[in-house]
Amino acid sequence: MPPPFKQLQPNEVAAFVENYPFSRTITDVHLHHTWRPNHSQYKGASTIKAMYDYHTNTNGWSDIAQHATVAPDGTIWLGRNWNSPPASASGHNGSAAFGPFMIEMIGDFDKGRDVLKDPQLKSVLELIARVQLRFKLPPESLRFHNQMSGKTCPGSSVDRQALLKDLKAQIATITKAMNAPVLRAKAPFSPATLQVCDLARQHGNRDSDNDPANAELQESDSTTLSDLSPNGSYEPANRQRGGDGTELTANTLAALRPHVINLTGGMFSSDGIFTTTPGDVDAIFQQYLPRELAARSEAGQVLRILFYAHGGLVSESNGLKIAAQHIPWWLKNGVYPIYFVWETGLFETVGALLQRIIADILPGGRGARDLWDYTTDPLVERAARALQGVHIWGGMKHHAAMASSSGGGANYTAQQLGKFLAAHSGTSKKPIELHAIGHSAGSIFHSHFLPTALDAANGATFRTVQFMAPAIRVDEFQSRLAGVLGKGIDHLTMFTMKKDFERDDNCMHIYRKSLLYLIHRALEPESETPILGLEESVRNNRELQRLFGLGGTAGTNADIVWSVSSESGATTHGGFDDDAPTMESILRRITGTDSISQPFPVSRGFGDKDLRSWEGQVDWPEGLRMAEQSIAPSSPPSSSSSSYSSQAAVAASAIIVPHAAGTGKRRGLCVGINHYGGNNQLYGCVADAKRWKQVLESLGFQIDLLTDWSATRQGILSSLQQLVAVSQPGDVIVFQYAGHGTQLHDVDGDEATQDERDNLDEALVPIDFDQSACILDDDIAAITAALPERVNLTSFIDCCHSGTATRMLMGGTHAARNTANYRARYMVATPAMEDINREFHSQKAARGIRSRSTATAQRDILFSACSSRQTAKEHGAQGDFTLAATQVLSTLGTGISNDEFLRRTTSSFSGWDDQTPELWCNDLFKHRSLLAPFP
Repeated sequence: MPPPFKQLQPNEVAAFVENYPFSRTITDVHLHHTWRPNHSQYKGASTIKAMYDYHTNTNGWSDIAQHATVAPDGTIWLGRNWNSPPASASGHNGSAAFGPFMIEMIGDFDKGRDVLKDPQLKSVLELIARVQLRFKLPPESLRFHNQMSGKTCPGSSVDRQALLKDLKAQIATITKAMNAPVLRAKAPFSPATLQVCDLARQHGNRDSDNDPANAELQESDSTTLSDLSPNGSYEPANRQRGGDGTELTANTLAALRPHVINLTGGMFSSDGIFTTTPGDVDAIFQQYLPRELAARSEAGQVLRILFYAHGGLVSESNGLKIAAQHIPWWLKNGVYPIYFVWETGLFETVGALLQRIIADILPGGRGARDLWDYTTDPLVERAARALQGVHIWGGMKHHAAMASSSGGGANYTAQQLGKFLAAHSGTSKKPIELHAIGHSAGSIFHSHFLPTALDAANGATFRTVQFMAPAIRVDEFQSRLAGVLGKGIDHLTMFTMKKDFERDDNCMHIYRKSLLYLIHRALEPESETPILGLEESVRNNRELQRLFGLGGTAGTNADIVWSVSSESGATTHGGFDDDAPTMESILRRITGTDSISQPFPVSRGFGDKDLRSWEGQVDWPEGLRMAEQSIAPSSPPSSSSSSYSSQAAVAASAIIVPHAAGTGKRRGLCVGINHYGGNNQLYGCVADAKRWKQVLESLGFQIDLLTDWSATRQGILSSLQQLVAVSQPGDVIVFQYAGHGTQLHDVDGDEATQDERDNLDEALVPIDFDQSACILDDDIAAITAALPERVNLTSFIDCCHSGTATRMLMGGTHAARNTANYRARYMVATPAMEDINREFHSQKAARGIRSRSTATAQRDILFSACSSRQTAKEHGAQGDFTLAATQVLSTLGTGISNDEFLRRTTSSFSGWDDQTPELWCNDLFKHRSLLAPFP
């Protein structure tokens, strides 16, 4: 909450909470301590202002982290809008639709420090109780920060059970007073009470911005308000956000707006650090570029427009930071850059993939690094395939294609470019030039964008296209781009490393060659797939030799710059875009002159270690960074490689071999898919999967998460199959899915045995539904048929399979609620989907058949979001079923029966006739404890 900061007295809390205009559903209450300032450092309003300044100026958040701050004297300082998600704990902040209420207690409540006592304790209990009563939450919905992170917050001296006991007493006291008969006052509310009510309405109606979902207040380390001066004022330190020296402040993001197009899954990004809308792209081509063209024309200069696509392993934040570092340099050298920051999520998944390889394939000592070239690299390659690396990489490529397909953000950009060129090409004294750069997987992105742009550009050409360490397959390059060289692309230059440098590179010291080698050997469907950026792939292809002039005759439309040379000094796959010789060579090719107005700034701030690896491109998981630090490179052995390769094969296969004895483990697979594209787009499924993951992990489950492009048909089925394969008697496993469901015509006649006799198969819709078959209930039944005895498999499916959902999609309504802001999780099967399903399943042998109508035959437990004739809905950023079910689970845990869990979840839908969750299981299982081991 920006100054002036408002303060409540303890006796004003009840009226304030009761009259607050909540539009956000509070699901739990998060409790923190500040650590710094402690009690002795508290200076009233100046301390609150210091916290606000630190959170906004240093952390870059839109407001102070917390909703309310309780001071040592018991007063309550108002924080950010209570309808905005807080910056409480990464992955636990919720959304603008639902989530936690965050309270910060001023003090250091670790043992031996400040003591939490009245009047501060009394106000804390009062505020928590009033919020819980407003939203009918149980006392147990109070969560300490240390339940969501490895910190001591809200202090090691604060006992949660003792606090819950006091909280229950406070709630009982309030409830008793609310229910007691009272004499009605003849006078209206007092002026003081009316002022509190007005303050509540004003505070709740303030404009607010949402911060990143992973924003988290770090109470117990040196980043927390260590800049408080003795008088409580804020003295900013000389800090940088991240390791690259670039702060993504509001001013920085605003400066990027004329030059950056942010895409997620190929579509315009609607959340995260930086969003892009079609209107933002319109502004680039209708305002910023015409203004730039006029200025260039007046100066007698050429307008050079550059389209830049970074690699697929670059996170959103790093993509934006790269753009922020590059753009001023381009502009000062006479080039107008447009950067595609395309969020693929690949950095998260590849990081998790390598982390699993370390845990499952290279356990313990990791000491045999002297064998890396002959043992661990082949092992990592095989493990990458076993852990669905092909589908992970394929999903990223799929989204690169979606960006330039109909409805994609890059496609829209290409159309606007065509309109701009048509409107302005004849108005300038100098021609308008087009150029493009693609780094790593950016070459894959441009292999789709450039042909689309040429089609829209009415005869215009790209004067230069320059690829750095291109990760595109040779055959895809030849089919999409080679044919337009000289006919739309005037000249192509490839900057890439010589073979020896490629082999000397590494992927976090886990895979001891470059990313291109990992793609070449493990991430494409066929091992040893030729990759354009690999020297050996170019030299083994006669057409490429002729194209790039490697046979003694210079190429007409293409050339290669090898690194290391005078034109490129990069020695790592991720180092090209931070290498001054490379970037200045690219600039000279674009401008056609050796003159450079300003040298390239090497300002990313990487140390020598970072320049030798690809980690500077990626937001790596912390556990992976720690693992990387424990691995020391060494030399390869002299032994034969063949025996080690066979050992690697055995080790890699070990990850899917069941354990010899039961382990009583709790595992799960959570799946959420939003980015179906077009009219099929959903918005709450990824949040659903993450919410289930959060709740299940709090109950001791180890969860694998598949979202959007990683949730392919093969990815889902393989992960579920592995989950079943490794289970043993006494284990509990969970499968959760949020996304579209559909119905497809039955191809094997098994549905004729069902009560409904509708001759339709129910199916889940994976992200690659337009390329592979949907996931039939029979496919899942074939996997669960192998479920060992005494293994509890419980599924939570938040989608619908009923054609009645089309009524909602077409604008129909139900009597119980207005559906204007709701979306059905149902996709109408197209003829193409039917054809793919028919062709795929007609080739399969007989499958296991599951009959949902004969529940006594089931060995698993399934909760569905609705009946087979109803619609599973989402609104805001969450599915209705998921919201209700996870609230019950997080509140009551697993101490209730499956039947009781269904009853309590269904009560959230009381009075609605359009969505009734259901439980499918053997009658015996209905009365067993939820998510409990089978006896």
